Amino acid sequence: MRRVLVLPATVLLATVAVGCSGRSASPPDAATEMATAAPLSPEAAVEGAFTGLAAGEGGSGPSTVVDGVAMGYRPDAEGAEAAAREFVRATASMVAMEPALALAAQRVMTASAVEESLVTKRSAELQNIWGSAGRDGLSYWFTPVASRAEVIGDGEAIAEVWYVGVLRSSLVPGQQVWRTATYALVWEDDDWRVSEESEVVGPVPMLGLGQTPTSTAAEMDSLLAGFDSGPTP
Repeated sequence: MRRVLVLPATVLLATVAVGCSGRSASPPDAATEMATAAPLSPEAAVEGAFTGLAAGEGGSGPSTVVDGVAMGYRPDAEGAEAAAREFVRATASMVAMEPALALAAQRVMTASAVEESLVTKRSAELQNIWGSAGRDGLSYWFTPVASRAEVIGDGEAIAEVWYVGVLRSSLVPGQQVWRTATYALVWEDDDWRVSEESEVVGPVPMLGLGQTPTSTAAEMDSLLAGFDSGPTP
């Protein structure tokens, strides 16, 4: 069985007809190249997922990749925290993925009891993003700033991730988003999965003295030419 995860502004098209996909696991490859523009393959989307997780958190995970999602976490608070950070990253990456691939990734993170409802919700969110920002040059750069997790019962945990994201496309110069995602995690199929999620805006820092937003997408592209987007799509 699987647990569900629903993260900020990323969802698959509800109209995409995809059957229940089996989970095919593969060893993590930290050297995987990642593209900045859509569409991303599951392999490309997972780039960076293991940076600071598998090697940096005392073996808390992840240890494998399933449909582009880093999975395989330890059943403790550290494992739950690492899982939550990856779930936010994986959700962000769906913005630049083909609908069928995004849907498959979503199901990996979903609890069986709420799978269909959360996939439908994600679908509506993606539709909204694609409808307003378009898909031409669409990217979502994401960085978790802080996180915490607590085991609250047998096979249950609560995890929170404060993150900043930058959404841009040919229609959007670069929109920053500060949010805190909260996940109710359950231990299912030998891994942490999300059974319920919520998200709030902020906390939102003020811009530093003398800083003003970059006005156009072309200007941002020029200033960031040659930059690697890191572990985001």
